[in-house]
Amino acid sequence: MSASITEIIDRLENTQITGDEQRQAYEKDMKSLKKQLADMKGLTVGDDAANMHANILKAGKASLEKFEKNLKIAEFL
Repeated sequence: MSASITEIIDRLENTQITGDEQRQAYEKDMKSLKKQLADMKGLTVGDDAANMHANILKAGKASLEKFEKNLKIAEFL
């Protein structure tokens, strides 16, 4: 699951929102990222994986906030 989240984040970081098609793809990836993070948040993990689980969620949420800001900026331009 973390590999899927990383893949989505990489795709979002490499997408330039220059038109409607890119914006739609960006929004679709953001929706997928939100779903993946929600799914991951719902997982029950053991003590040995709890720290890694928390770090992935924290980094994912921070990235999502950045991508939401990027989308708002692109909408203004």
